[in-house]
Amino acid sequence: MPHILLAEDELLIREMFGEALADAGFRVTRARDGADALARFREEPADIIVTDFSMPVMNGAGLLQAARAIRPGTPGLIVTGYSHEVGDLEAMGDGDTRLMNKPVSPAALVRTVRQLLDAA
Repeated sequence: MPHILLAEDELLIREMFGEALADAGFRVTRARDGADALARFREEPADIIVTDFSMPVMNGAGLLQAARAIRPGTPGLIVTGYSHEVGDLEAMGDGDTRLMNKPVSPAALVRTVRQLLDAA
C-alpha cells in the first residue's frame, strides 16, 4: 500500500484530500504545515508528498527540497492557488514534481497521485 504524506494547512482541505486518498487505498499521513510534514517524513519517509505551496513555517517547495535531501527522487505534487509563486519546478531538487491549481477535485487528486506513483 503506497504511503502518501499530505501537507495542507487548511483543515477542511486536508481532511477532504486525506479521505479521498485513503478511500483510494493509500496509507495517508496528514501534516498541518511543511515543518510538521518534514518531521513526519524524517520518522517515516513516504512514497510521495502531496503539499500545498503556501503554508506557514515552511512552504511546499522547501518541504520537497528538504525531503529529497533525506530520500532523493521522492515524487511531489504541489496543489496551489498561487501557481505564479511556485517558480521553476526543476529547482526543487531531485525528483518528479507536478503542479495542480486549486480548486482540485478529490478524483483529480487521486488520479494525479497514481500517475506520479506509476511513473516513479
